[in-house]
Amino acid sequence: MSGDRPMNGAFSMMNGRQPDFSGRQGLVRENLLTIIAAAPEGIRAKQIAAQAGINQSSVSESLGKLEDDGYIRRTTDPTDKRATLIFLTDLGKARASEVEDQQKEMFGHLFDCLTANEKAELGRLLDKIIAGNKK
Repeated sequence: MSGDRPMNGAFSMMNGRQPDFSGRQGLVRENLLTIIAAAPEGIRAKQIAAQAGINQSSVSESLGKLEDDGYIRRTTDPTDKRATLIFLTDLGKARASEVEDQQKEMFGHLFDCLTANEKAELGRLLDKIIAGNKK
């Protein structure tokens, strides 16, 4: 989408919010990869759960599978030895990039009819809706 903000996944035009994939295990794993990819400095499982909108035990289970498959690695947080940071491996980065490309292909065209200003307004309105629902 030329002329507007760069996309980091299909939903970046909505200020980085990710879709709710709860209950869809394959999609959950792919969503987790895109969340981790957006945090090259590493991310904690609790943060991933919050961003994905799923419980921490589901995230832990999915992270275990992603680690077994070679998509992520875990390291001790140097600022807090009790915590663990999650990073993508090269394989994970490649898969996250594929997922983001697929999202762009699937969803990118939905907003082609909007101007850059209209996309910004849509993002602002969605932020307002979400803020109102958190009260």
